[in-house]
Amino acid sequence: MPSRGAWCLAADWPACFWPATFERSDDFPMPAETHHGELNSPQPPELPSDNPLSEREMEVSRLLVTGATNSEIARALVISPQTVKVHLRNVFEKLRVSSRTEASMVLLQRGWLTMPGVQVAPSIETTADTAKAAPDAAPAGPQPLADLPEEPQPWQWGILAGALLVCVMALLLPGLLGRAKSPVGLLSDSGQTVIGKPAVEILPRWEAHAALPSPRSRLAVAQVGHVIYALGGEGGDGQTLDRVEVYSLGEGEWHSGPPLPEPLANAAAAVVGSQIVLAGGSAVTGDGEAEVSVSDDLYLFDTASESWQAGGVLPSPLAGAALVVYEDRLYLIGGWDGAAMHDTIWQLPVAKLGSATAADWTGVTRLHTAAAFLGATLVDGEIVVAGGYDGKRELADAAAYAIRFNIWRRLPPMQTPRSGLAVVYDGMAVLALGGGWTRTIAGHERFDPLTNQWSPLASPVRGEWRHFGAVFNEGSVYLIGGWSGDYLDSMLQYQSTFRALLPAIQNIKK
Repeated sequence: MPSRGAWCLAADWPACFWPATFERSDDFPMPAETHHGELNSPQPPELPSDNPLSEREMEVSRLLVTGATNSEIARALVISPQTVKVHLRNVFEKLRVSSRTEASMVLLQRGWLTMPGVQVAPSIETTADTAKAAPDAAPAGPQPLADLPEEPQPWQWGILAGALLVCVMALLLPGLLGRAKSPVGLLSDSGQTVIGKPAVEILPRWEAHAALPSPRSRLAVAQVGHVIYALGGEGGDGQTLDRVEVYSLGEGEWHSGPPLPEPLANAAAAVVGSQIVLAGGSAVTGDGEAEVSVSDDLYLFDTASESWQAGGVLPSPLAGAALVVYEDRLYLIGGWDGAAMHDTIWQLPVAKLGSATAADWTGVTRLHTAAAFLGATLVDGEIVVAGGYDGKRELADAAAYAIRFNIWRRLPPMQTPRSGLAVVYDGMAVLALGGGWTRTIAGHERFDPLTNQWSPLASPVRGEWRHFGAVFNEGSVYLIGGWSGDYLDSMLQYQSTFRALLPAIQNIKK
């Protein structure tokens, strides 16, 4: 059965046509009658000069020539398929044809049905002369298409130029994204586009506390007892700060502490007894073109006397490093010296604090990838390191260094690469908090040492949130300041663990 869409008839019917509306015509000139020959004769059958079909048969014929099936004709005319068969049988008998194709040819050739846009030549009587010429006559074919213009049209040039631009961008974009940041871009958020502070959504297990007296990012934080210290950082005007803000968990209020010996951002902090150790950092100065300096100084803050003193120097100037304490040793991890990323983990005896020299530091191992702005924490005698920025991209790597055995073991990578993050251990799991420096993040992550898997952790701040400080205290993590479209002054608490004390029940024997 031919398709409904189009017909392409035999040699004497070369035109291909599509469904259309037909009109009835009774005054089309009829050719002289010819003798109806045998079945295989090419001569057309003898037909009446007037249209012998009834109005209903013409309605069926109009749909017939479109290629419609019996069922489709029945639905269109709201009659049964059996009635359609009866009408078609009558049409075939009256037109003296035996197929749907022949019926369509006769109806169009006789002019009883016409199709707009299609010209049909009437049938020609077969004579001795035409019979001889018929085998040599070639059927009329479709008209050839007009030649295309030699020169491309303006819109074609536009499409070509657009396609070339897309290809060039596809080749250059990976290199642009992977290009190293400038020193100022690494050490300051002042060049970032300010889109405003994000809305903070207080989720279950999250709680907001008193805001910082002034917004800041790239600060160092430390906790001594139930007191949290926010040290330096970068303020809302892009200037490096020497401010120290002190928060009492018992009172729930901030107050100012003794300022740093010099303005510092991107410094690392750790606690040794009642002292806070502040290592390295950077400062951005200059009203016109910004100038960057990276520090190699160690500073000590005595929380009892609330005073600062010099603690010595680092093995080299470093910013964006991490600092942890294990037993009587300090461990300085990674960082950026103003020209290159570092992969060395340095060790310093606590006894050297106050007069430490570059020679007092010992390189004990190396990171798998040189990086800065990573996160590190101490877990049962191991230093767990996660994320970071290697100068071109954020990292999802995670690894644990066993200090006593001087052995590294790789951990599963985080689900999302992160830098400018904080890594905290809450006694049960490792929390990788923040990030989104060069890519979008959906929240934080939690690593369970028992299952050896990372899992997502919802964040009250959507999208990027980085370069904030974080500390853990009695089942809760406190996240302070940072950058998320603007400098933040928020202080949020996340209850990461629950501890319930059950009463002791003695087994009393009677």
